[in-house]
Amino acid sequence: MPPVSLARLRPQVNALMSHYEDAALFGKTLLLIFEQYSQKPGLRARVDPALPAYNLPPVVISELETGLETLARLQPAACARLADTLWSMPAFEPKKLAIFLLAHLPASHREEFIARIRQWFGGSLAEMNEALTAEFIEQSRHKLEILASPAWLDLLRAWIASDDKRLQRIAMQAAGDLAANRDFQNLPLVFDLLAPLYSRPRITLQKDLAALTRRLIERSQPETASFLISMVELSQSPSVSALVRKLLPLFDEYYREEIRKAVI
Repeated sequence: MPPVSLARLRPQVNALMSHYEDAALFGKTLLLIFEQYSQKPGLRARVDPALPAYNLPPVVISELETGLETLARLQPAACARLADTLWSMPAFEPKKLAIFLLAHLPASHREEFIARIRQWFGGSLAEMNEALTAEFIEQSRHKLEILASPAWLDLLRAWIASDDKRLQRIAMQAAGDLAANRDFQNLPLVFDLLAPLYSRPRITLQKDLAALTRRLIERSQPETASFLISMVELSQSPSVSALVRKLLPLFDEYYREEIRKAVI
């Protein structure tokens, strides 16, 4: 495929954005853009062959995201409706753009992001495409108003409480993102959120817990050490003690010794 002409693409994107009040027309116009710039199958690998994809050049997605980001700021109410239209389209790219659009709504409409995640994925994510999972985690990662919102935290608690390992892994990733955000100061809230995973550790999640613990240590080694000590003391569980022993090498010598005293 020849290089994409920005001189041609940008007016097309601008024309698309002008249809924001007519979701049906917006969807039809977007499909025309997708079909025009679609690359042949195989030029770009898709992570899930079960979800059709247009395999668009990155510059096309980038220009669409730029237009949607501006539109989300100027017309947030209309964009929430547009996101539903995008999500209903049976292909990877429009669903990716739907998540992007919701994540870029202003703070006054940010609850729309969480509400749609609940609605679209049914609270279980059982059939959620891996690439879309990565997309909504990525889009929420740097937005504290999403990460720290009560609705988002309630959703993470529900995922952690489930028996679905995939849900728990997603919740761990999101909780780690919250802890990594230096603008977020309530680290005890993160530990409280994660306590069920550490107090009843699943063998199949121990590598994930180790990776999560590294992120918590990067944010605050003293608080992470204190958290693990409390888990050992409160649970009085051999499995918790065994997990904490495995995590000891992640700590500096001082904190390693402090934790070891609690485990013994």
